[in-house]
Amino acid sequence: MDDFYFGNVSDNGKAGEYSLSLNRLNNLAGLGVEKQSFTAQLNRLLTKADCHVIVNDGTSYPDFHTLINHIESEAISMIELEARTDINESVNATLACNIYLAEGVLHVRPHWCGYKEIRADEIIDTLLVPLFLLNLNSKTAINDGEKQKLATDPAEAVHQIFALSKYPRQSRQTTYVTDVSFAQSVAENGYFGESAFREYEKLRTENRNKSWAS
Repeated sequence: MDDFYFGNVSDNGKAGEYSLSLNRLNNLAGLGVEKQSFTAQLNRLLTKADCHVIVNDGTSYPDFHTLINHIESEAISMIELEARTDINESVNATLACNIYLAEGVLHVRPHWCGYKEIRADEIIDTLLVPLFLLNLNSKTAINDGEKQKLATDPAEAVHQIFALSKYPRQSRQTTYVTDVSFAQSVAENGYFGESAFREYEKLRTENRNKSWAS
């Protein structure tokens, strides 16, 4: 399907299964378009694509925060986190994020997985922290057979996300809870958008420098 704004949107050889890359969406978002306009374009695309668009990324460290930072928060009715076994057969599961908008669902499917420390770090840095920083955790549900709200408590949220990933035991659990707590604090202090990410990085860097110095 050719679209005047998004370009070629692949049907993956299957009727009604449309997809495009996260990188392409982020490039469009980075052109300075206002959130309201970008969100309207996504909704328009969803109406053309039978209400479902798969957003692919071939890495385990997707630039997810750029996408959700360019969608109007008020336009997101729900975010759903789920485990999938059809993305990478060499791991127990990968995580996916479904963003519910007025006209349908964006299915974000990178290679988030928790099978080793560096991959678990990426789940925290590129998925859970952005959700807390943008205060979208309050709209997020975990779907592990049945839906439940993502916990507001950072320790419980970290536990939930790795239980969902099918790799519940993580050696850096304490660090992850601290990082998510920083993200929650930044959001509660009124930071938003890119300023929230800058403040978060500042707090995390200061904390780690203190830890190394002690």
